[in-house]
Amino acid sequence: MSRCLALAGTVVVGLVFATGCLEDAGHGNPLDPMSENFEEVGTLNGQVTSFYAPYRNLDGVEVRLTPGPFVALTNAQGRFAFRRIPVDTYVVQALKEGFAVTTDTVAVPLGPPVETTLRLDGLPSVVDLTTATVHISRWWPPPLDLFRLEVSAQITDPDGVADVEEVFLEIPELGFSTTLQSGGEPGRFTQSIPEANFPTGALQALMGRPFRLRLRDRAGFEHMTDPWTLVRVIEETPVAVDPQGLAVLSDPTPVLTWERVRLPYPFTFRVEIIRQEANVQVRERLMTGLPPESTSVQVAAPLAPGSYLWTVSIVDEFGNRSGSKEVGFIIP
Repeated sequence: MSRCLALAGTVVVGLVFATGCLEDAGHGNPLDPMSENFEEVGTLNGQVTSFYAPYRNLDGVEVRLTPGPFVALTNAQGRFAFRRIPVDTYVVQALKEGFAVTTDTVAVPLGPPVETTLRLDGLPSVVDLTTATVHISRWWPPPLDLFRLEVSAQITDPDGVADVEEVFLEIPELGFSTTLQSGGEPGRFTQSIPEANFPTGALQALMGRPFRLRLRDRAGFEHMTDPWTLVRVIEETPVAVDPQGLAVLSDPTPVLTWERVRLPYPFTFRVEIIRQEANVQVRERLMTGLPPESTSVQVAAPLAPGSYLWTVSIVDEFGNRSGSKEVGFIIP
């Protein structure tokens, strides 16, 4: 006879059923520490969104737990879940290409699921980058030849181009850094840097040295571009022949001529016509992509009466260029 049945009295029997008889019963609940099926596990649910409101759900984000390894991917709603993981305190890390890594610390207890939200900051990146050396010849003042570096970068950001705070051009091995200026179209950053501003004092001495852009957004996250080097500084300068000397022309569509140029690399010519208005110079025409064997070009549309300057430049396949001295003419 069992111990429970051996006890007499309604009160005693009730007491035994509340204690001893339950002791003998099987424990199947995995949340019951007394059960042979007990598991000390919990559930972590979460969502990953963009950094700024209105928050966008981000899919395809890799979420990792440490200690682990536990890995999940967010769905179209930005949701992820880790079920039946050991009760512990975890470092939660969210990773997606083009975004800064985000981490959080979450304690996962036994029992009800816990919820966490991670917000990823989109990193700025370069859509288009042009770095060109420029050599300009002039009549006066000394030095007669000027060299500068022109940089133009189109920047994008998953959080919008307004999130791009600063763009720096750097030469790490020289400890050189300068800020590009925002202007023109949204996300466009440019700078024209005279060679005297560089630690080497000459563009030619920068050949082979790695350049890079460092991009910073409003939240302070930064992204570094891959390094690149300058390809060429064009030493040769073309010579503008005719018209010059402020010649008065009867034809408002003049033919502009220059000396033949022979170089051991691909190039084209660029002709620029500047109109002089009081103390202001305004670009009137720009003709580009003229073949390397050419020595002249005719102005297509008639020029209005006025005073003009023009130059001819060599432009290589990388955008590096070298320009002639300015010469002028007058259309009466």
